[in-house]
Amino acid sequence: MRRTKEEAGKTREAILMAALDVFYKKGVSRATLADIGKEAGVTRGAVYWHFKDKIDLFLQLDEYMAQTRRFTPEYWSDESITSLADLRQRVVDRLMKFFDDPIVHKFQILIFSRMEYIDDFKAFTVNEEQYQRACIVELEKVLARLIESGQVRSDIRPRHAARHFYVYMDGLYDCWSIDETEFLVRDELEELTDEFMMLFKPVNRGVN
Repeated sequence: MRRTKEEAGKTREAILMAALDVFYKKGVSRATLADIGKEAGVTRGAVYWHFKDKIDLFLQLDEYMAQTRRFTPEYWSDESITSLADLRQRVVDRLMKFFDDPIVHKFQILIFSRMEYIDDFKAFTVNEEQYQRACIVELEKVLARLIESGQVRSDIRPRHAARHFYVYMDGLYDCWSIDETEFLVRDELEELTDEFMMLFKPVNRGVN
C-alpha cells in the first residue's frame, strides 16, 4: 500500500510538472488534458484519476507552487526579520527565484502573461486576491515592527509601505514576463532593490 501511495504521489507530481510545461508552451486556454497526459507519459484517464478537470489541475498546480516554493504569506511573517537589511534580503531571495529556479520562472511567466483571468478561472482570481491581501497584511506587520525599532522611517505608514513592497515585486514579475532583458537582468537585481530600500531608511539629519 505504501509503495502504491508513493507511486501515485510521484505520478501526480509528474502530471503537475507536465501541466506547467504545457501551459507554459501553449497557454492555459489552449492546453488539453490529453496534451498534459502525453507530456507526462501517462494516459488521459490517469490524469482524470488525479484531477477532476483542467481547472482543478491548474488550481492544484498553484497550490503545489505555494507549498514547495515558499510562495505563501508566511514567508513574510518570520520573526527573524528584525532589520531593514533582513527584509531587503528576503525580497532579493524572493525575486532571485525567477532567475535561479526554472520552475518558478515558467510559473511566473504563465500566470502573468499566458492565461486569462475570466470565466472558469474565477477561483484562481479569488485565490490570488486572498493571497495578495494576506501578503500585504504580513508585510505590514513586519514594517510596523521595523518602524517601532527605528529601522524604518517613522513617517512611513506600514500599510502604505507594504503595498509599495508588493507592487515593487509583482511589478518586476509582470515586466519580466514580457521582456526580462529590457527591464532588468539578474546582475542588476540587488542594486535595484537597494535603490528601492532607500525609500524606507531613516533620514539622519545630523546635529546643528
